[in-house]
Amino acid sequence: MVADRLGFRPVFFGYITALWAGFCCAAVLLGGCGSILEDEELRAYLAPGVPVALTLSVPPVERETRQLMTITHAEQRHALICLTALHGGILHLSGLSIQGVRLFEADYDGSTLKTKLHLPLSGLPDPAQVLLDIMLCLWPVEQLQPILPAGYRLSTRPDRRVLYDDRGDILYDIAYTASGEISSLRQQRFGYSIDFQEL
Repeated sequence: MVADRLGFRPVFFGYITALWAGFCCAAVLLGGCGSILEDEELRAYLAPGVPVALTLSVPPVERETRQLMTITHAEQRHALICLTALHGGILHLSGLSIQGVRLFEADYDGSTLKTKLHLPLSGLPDPAQVLLDIMLCLWPVEQLQPILPAGYRLSTRPDRRVLYDDRGDILYDIAYTASGEISSLRQQRFGYSIDFQEL
């Protein structure tokens, strides 16, 4: 498909909304009802003690999706509905409860991450950490590899994308269905998984 030749997989949008639905809105509470992260603040961790910078331009793809996401962490499960749009180099995300109540909004333009809460939640990772996970699934490998630590590598094939650390251990494992849609994501070091269903 054309998108694949551009180095971008449309199915990665299922993953994007999963992560933002599960994690982004809660973390924003650290800054009140909204927050802005720029440049040196846009750092996150591949694993404990392994930081990376997150200033990468947004892939030039136009797309909108709507998904039901189920996130599992520490034996707890959360489900949310998310709307994702990528237009003009901006990634926009909106999260809703299962009942349709708007929870959060977020925008990323390649250098700045802006988030806004509509309802308070608590106890989940910060927005920069979520953005890292989004990039690892959405961004082309050739764009990501330069920001990874020495010895870390991404392996991509039609049914799977895997990030290995410098010892060859798996950090991220993303699986796809036979039709090319994402079916699950596993983050081995931080211990969460995501399953999704398109609406």
